[in-house]
Amino acid sequence: MPIPLYPLRFVPVLKRAIWGGERLVSLLDKEEAEYAAQEPTPLAESWEVSAHPSGTVRVANGPLRGTSLAELVAERPEELLGKANATDFPLLLKYIDAAESLSVQVHPGEAYVEKFPQSGAEPKSEAWYILEAPTDSVIYAGLKEGVTRDSFTATGDVASLLHSFQAKPGQVVNIPAGTVHAIGAGVLIVEIQQTSDTTFRLYDWGRVTADGKPRPLHAVEALEAIDFSIGPVSPNYGKTEQLANGALATHFIEGPIFSLSRYQFDKPWTLPTSGSCQLLTLLQGETELVYGDTNEILRRGDSVLLPANIQPVELIPSQETHLLLSEDRS
Repeated sequence: MPIPLYPLRFVPVLKRAIWGGERLVSLLDKEEAEYAAQEPTPLAESWEVSAHPSGTVRVANGPLRGTSLAELVAERPEELLGKANATDFPLLLKYIDAAESLSVQVHPGEAYVEKFPQSGAEPKSEAWYILEAPTDSVIYAGLKEGVTRDSFTATGDVASLLHSFQAKPGQVVNIPAGTVHAIGAGVLIVEIQQTSDTTFRLYDWGRVTADGKPRPLHAVEALEAIDFSIGPVSPNYGKTEQLANGALATHFIEGPIFSLSRYQFDKPWTLPTSGSCQLLTLLQGETELVYGDTNEILRRGDSVLLPANIQPVELIPSQETHLLLSEDRS
């Protein structure tokens, strides 16, 4: 008899990059002993929930401790995802600390993957929830109005074609596949995305690595991947409703790949299940997550996967708590 599934926490996979910072450690407590060795490259990403080969997380709590998420998908897809024939975990949840601006980049969509199957590219749509942003920080999302393939290729100044706006905490930025984008310096985000690790760089702000060489660009691939019909992308502030217990629910995205909502509450609240897996991450406060005769204390930065087949969980906050909840819709 297999062990029943339950709310799953994971040991995050930490990633380093030249544009990373220190907030994954100082604010979100993500540093672990194995990453504390004298490594000059700063921490840039914390993959919280992932079954991608580039970073597969392992269960950190309960009787399934040590089991990889990829193993659970392979062995128990219907219980985990509500899909009997699933072979891959569809979503990837991560934190990104951009102490410096990320490269200007684009991710491919299904059309690119179908046109170039030999490339091994994976489609990737994503969305960002902005946790922190200094007053001078910027988000680059989409191309300016009227930019076409021809006008794009005619200029050598990619940065001048980017639509941008001031980054502010609480904004959500939806980045469908094919959208040219970059996270500006100083911005700390939570990202929910399709399971993919394919990125095509267009421009890297003249930056060089420790050996004095620029990182490679992918201009040809990027041009094929850009969706020039998207245009400028504006921040999304969502639609807010008040729930029965006084909690506030703000719904940002109800898409074909994932949904994304924020819940704010200071009284006990039962989180309903939906028949699909859900990912939650705590943005602010502290809450006890109660499931059956087990409980977990969640603090800022903690993430949990709620399998599709489990019963509703109860959240008992010790203070006002904000959590971000995403759900697989694929």
